[in-house]
Amino acid sequence: MVCIEKRPYTLYGRLATLHFRYLTCLLDRGHIIKRLFFLSYIIQNFEKGVENMHKIKAIIFADTHNCLEKKATDHLLSLPHDLVILLGDISNNDWKILLSNEIFCKSPKIAVAGNHDDGEYNWRINQRIKEKYGDKYQIRFFDTYRAKECKEMLKTDNFVINNISFNGISGSVKYKNIDSPYLKTQKQALDNLRYINAADILISHDKPKAEYDDSDTIQNAHSGLYAIWYYMQQYNAVNIHGHIHEEYTDCDGKEYSFFRTAYLEIRKKGLKKKISVRKLSIVSVAGKIKYVRYIKCAKRNKTIV
Repeated sequence: MVCIEKRPYTLYGRLATLHFRYLTCLLDRGHIIKRLFFLSYIIQNFEKGVENMHKIKAIIFADTHNCLEKKATDHLLSLPHDLVILLGDISNNDWKILLSNEIFCKSPKIAVAGNHDDGEYNWRINQRIKEKYGDKYQIRFFDTYRAKECKEMLKTDNFVINNISFNGISGSVKYKNIDSPYLKTQKQALDNLRYINAADILISHDKPKAEYDDSDTIQNAHSGLYAIWYYMQQYNAVNIHGHIHEEYTDCDGKEYSFFRTAYLEIRKKGLKKKISVRKLSIVSVAGKIKYVRYIKCAKRNKTIV
């Protein structure tokens, strides 16, 4: 009698056998191509559905400095969008143009204050929106204060839309010796981080500074804040900012600088939940949107120090 040694059972071998039998069955019936196309269609639509769940269009206003024009602003705000992001240094005349637009007032809005901003004035703007349209249409200001003498930070919880979370840090590095909550030494900015929750995107007025710095001294106006860089590294966050009066991307697509206005698409996709930011250009015919074109933000060659 011949003994035949039984092969050990393996999950891989079993799956391979089942896979071969299934393909053989499909070939025998002549449906393999049809079924593969059907499977591809399901996968593509599933991926699109997931991607759409984590995609928003946003309008940016940053460092406008009395440069907004009503007609152009109204046209920009008429474009399809889910969110308006205000990155600080919006002048009083520009606020008047924005507040005269009902679409702006009724859109979800998040903001940080710039180094030239006044917390009391921002608070009054929100009161005007509240009185005319109601509480839910107020601007969500991050890391801001009602008055200069106020030391308590307001509204630091995340703002979440389409599963993409935002938080923010206001002001810039302290570059002159005046008392303002929106001029911060490196040490003060780092102290503020304990009030700011982890989010996918940190909006800020100032840019990140890559070199470690916890000093308590006055620095160059555009030297940046180390606290922003630390937050990006700590939470794998993307930073969107103004202040520099330039438009660029840096830090391997983690830092995006904008000036005056921009129209963006922000996506959160993949198992790693990677955030991508793309600038959009609208091509219209007879006042109607024909198609949307994606524009790559120019990369900055110099390091952010």
